[in-house]
Amino acid sequence: MPYTSNPVSALRTLHQNCRRSKTVMNALINSTDPNEYDLICITEPYIYPNHRLTIATQKWVVFYAGGTARPRSLILVNKNIKSDTYRQIEVESRNATSILFKFSTTSSLQIYSIYNQPDSDETYDELSRHLFLNPPDHPMLWHGDFNKHDALWAGTNLPSSIPADEAMALLKLLADYDLELALPPGTLTHESAAHKTWNTLDLVFISANIADSIICCDALPDQRLPGADHLPILTTLDFDLLRIPEIPRLNFRAVDWDEFNKALTDSLTNNPITTDINSTDEYDLAYLTLDKTLQTTIASHVPRLSFSPYAKRWWTKELTILLGKTRKLERENRKRPCPEAEIAAQEAVKLFKTTLESTKMQHWKDWLEHADEKSVWLASRYANRPFSDGSAERIPALKRADGTLATDAQEKCDILFETFFPAAPDSNSLDIPADFEYPDPVPMPEFTREMYDEVIRDAKSYTAPGTDGIPFIVLQKAYHIIGDILWALFQATVRLKYETPLLKELFTAVLRKPGRSDYSVAKSFRPIALYRTIKKSFCGMYSKSLAYVT
Repeated sequence: MPYTSNPVSALRTLHQNCRRSKTVMNALINSTDPNEYDLICITEPYIYPNHRLTIATQKWVVFYAGGTARPRSLILVNKNIKSDTYRQIEVESRNATSILFKFSTTSSLQIYSIYNQPDSDETYDELSRHLFLNPPDHPMLWHGDFNKHDALWAGTNLPSSIPADEAMALLKLLADYDLELALPPGTLTHESAAHKTWNTLDLVFISANIADSIICCDALPDQRLPGADHLPILTTLDFDLLRIPEIPRLNFRAVDWDEFNKALTDSLTNNPITTDINSTDEYDLAYLTLDKTLQTTIASHVPRLSFSPYAKRWWTKELTILLGKTRKLERENRKRPCPEAEIAAQEAVKLFKTTLESTKMQHWKDWLEHADEKSVWLASRYANRPFSDGSAERIPALKRADGTLATDAQEKCDILFETFFPAAPDSNSLDIPADFEYPDPVPMPEFTREMYDEVIRDAKSYTAPGTDGIPFIVLQKAYHIIGDILWALFQATVRLKYETPLLKELFTAVLRKPGRSDYSVAKSFRPIALYRTIKKSFCGMYSKSLAYVT
């Protein structure tokens, strides 16, 4: 797939402390548009009980802090970012997550998501040890909830009761590694639940040698999440990422097939295709004309899927409206504080939380109660598959034969290819006797049009198509129009012992084998070959023929 630079020539990161709340985490994941952000650095994320997994969607790749304890930090990377431009740097700490980005051969950035507990320097000791053992040779960007007060970032809002040396361990780290404050001093980021006062605990630091790359860095009070006591912080840097362009998905379940078939018939009338195929050139012309005609008709008569680019399926318009109302009441309480405004904001947060939980539960209850045949099988898959965070899967660094890790995308492909398709053994090593007597060939039944009709009729309508993007439903719905052409192509394939090169194209999807303990090993994955649908129909004929003789 080609990679293109997003028109927004910037790296956009969002930091949010979720105070370990499921409500805050759900609100963040379902209201944050991945078209607007490249990374989300999260401190105190919600983690499911008895697991190390959080809540995510297919739009994000999740990276967790190190160690075996429940992580207090993680980073979500937009799945549309080219995967071999970044990799995780392991930090032996549950409080820090790090991703290294390579923008070019000369430009890189190491991003940290950091959480430090109140009245503790544990995280700073861990970071100091990590950076001493792994001296950074890339500029750094630190996001996090540092839980320290100092005039450097609090400005005139520094509480008078704070000891002068409270942030000494953090300040020493900043000086040792030449980091500057990126967030404007005095920016209020946290509201104390006990005292209803605001202070500056969430911070952003950047290496001094790239400080001029900051486009903006500020808290977003208007985007405070219901139940959150920390404000989100947006940081935009002048770095250009390679992003995967969004490919529009087509909704073949919403096609007006009468209109589709009328347009297809008109196109074939203007560009007739012969069914008398006697040469490879005639074969190529017939297939290419059919493919072009189908693609043109699909482009004009199949609607695009309309769905939220980031929310989970149970997230409703009502929740979006309620989220907006809650944020509005919290803004009013912050600008004009009074007992009435505070109560109204608190009640709105409670209503949002209860509505979110009830909406989610009711959605799945209704879905199960009205499940059709497809939904029942899907529910079974949900119930039996390993527990996950719901994020996008990514091929991690893969082990080479010598045990080292391959991070480059092309090298990963090579390792997987060698694993899935090992080289054939030397025929001389098979030691087949020269006078070996082979059994007589098995007589094969004659291919008939009735067999081909059955193959098309019985195929699953919406299985993943190959490189042409044409699912079986198109062949099934238009079979009375194109059936003779498809049958002529199959007969020519058998008679000429030939297939046009396009029919030999395939797309190999790589899927994880469930339940494996180590996904850095290539054998933990399996390949799925996706041929063009017309080629699949031909393979169905071969399978049906073999079934008759066995």
